[in-house]
Amino acid sequence: DVSFTVVTQLSLNRLWMMEHHCARWKHSFSIAVYVGPKTTVPAELLYAKLQEIGCDRARMTVQTVSGYSDENYPINTLRNTALSAVKTSHVVYVDVDFWVSVDLDDNLQLHAEQLALDPKLALVLPAFQLNRQCKEWRECPERNVPRMPKDKDELLGLIVEGPQAGAFDRTNRGGHGSTRYHDCQDLESYELLPIECVDSNRYEPYLVFRYCRDLPPFQEAFTGYGKNKMTWVMQLRRSGYQLSQLGSSFVVHYPHLDSKARLQWNGGKDGKQLRKPVESHALSDYKRSQIDRTFVRFRDWLESNVPDQTVVPKCADALNDDER
Repeated sequence: DVSFTVVTQLSLNRLWMMEHHCARWKHSFSIAVYVGPKTTVPAELLYAKLQEIGCDRARMTVQTVSGYSDENYPINTLRNTALSAVKTSHVVYVDVDFWVSVDLDDNLQLHAEQLALDPKLALVLPAFQLNRQCKEWRECPERNVPRMPKDKDELLGLIVEGPQAGAFDRTNRGGHGSTRYHDCQDLESYELLPIECVDSNRYEPYLVFRYCRDLPPFQEAFTGYGKNKMTWVMQLRRSGYQLSQLGSSFVVHYPHLDSKARLQWNGGKDGKQLRKPVESHALSDYKRSQIDRTFVRFRDWLESNVPDQTVVPKCADALNDDER
């Protein structure tokens, strides 16, 4: 009995996006909402707001998290919180700014038997992005939302139009570059395409996976922006997970402005966006440096404590991630 829950995390200012998730996915949701450093918001109020925008309460589980600064947005605590309420056999994990294609459930059902037989089979959802539809540096949902592709035909139409869409974050080869984008157009819904190796330890696809006690958690030491999902995928790979790319379905990124956590990524004491460290600041003042230190500790722990069962290794010409 294979069934799926979409799991996601968000802050209050992105609650409006759930209207579009609920329109595209007609089954279970488990969401965790960050409500601010000191604010408390009753879950009942959030349920009411979700109902107002068209979500069915009967298929929603909502939990809230507070007590962190915006710079230290508790992204992995939110992910683990949302996962903790899952009642189905499998999870579709997405961040709230990545919207699933409308055919996802139908296509997942084609692979239910394989997912049931192999608890360490994780399906990769190819990630695309819609280009901003307004030139002004502002949120412009009135232009962006109508252009968000719902299915493969709409996506391909946008890719050849201008183009208006493409593979997600092509400036960051490590993040999604191991996804086999060139094969997407010709894949049928019933096909799975193995990811035989990865171009980078920074590979962080959105995945469909079995929810069970052996699933590694997201590491909650990572807060704010940076390395919070890639480390989880690193642990999945080391734990023996197989990655296979789904045929016709995908996720597409909504072109929002940068979050506060993203703006803090290179920020020093004054919180301004800095291109490189300056002499007046210690490296430890930078959020990016703090995350890098946490990553090194995580990597050392992973190599020392998790037996290597890797079946999806790094490719022969993979990026040297240590240089970054």
